[in-house]
Amino acid sequence: MNIQRVKAFVLTTQLGSVSAAARALGKRQPQVSQWIAELEVDIGVDLFERSANQVALTAGGEHLLPKAILALAQWEQFTQSATHYAELGKGRLVLGVENYIPLEVLRSTIQRYLMQFPTLDFVLKVDTFDALHSAFLSDDIDL
Repeated sequence: MNIQRVKAFVLTTQLGSVSAAARALGKRQPQVSQWIAELEVDIGVDLFERSANQVALTAGGEHLLPKAILALAQWEQFTQSATHYAELGKGRLVLGVENYIPLEVLRSTIQRYLMQFPTLDFVLKVDTFDALHSAFLSDDIDL
């Protein structure tokens, strides 16, 4: 899975069309349509019911949209935090991920990001929400 595909899904929903999402992303409409189709294949859920020039969320799309928005927000926090730590030389970033999230979804994105900051000591902590929340509050994890 790819964060760009999730972004295409969320923007299409928020802006009301694939064309509008494509303009916001600076891409062509067929590319964004392809990303959404690939996301649907990746997750095994149809996100939209498609007609001539309109898209409407399926029940699965409605269910997954808030989680996709949250994932994008968390990714943005991760990116900002990693950049901040890399620039300030802290050099260590601890990312907490709830144990129900498949790590394969994150692997390629994290690897690409770490290539940009090769000196960053990256730690991935997988646990329950309550354990991660507690670790965050005690500054044992960054995100």
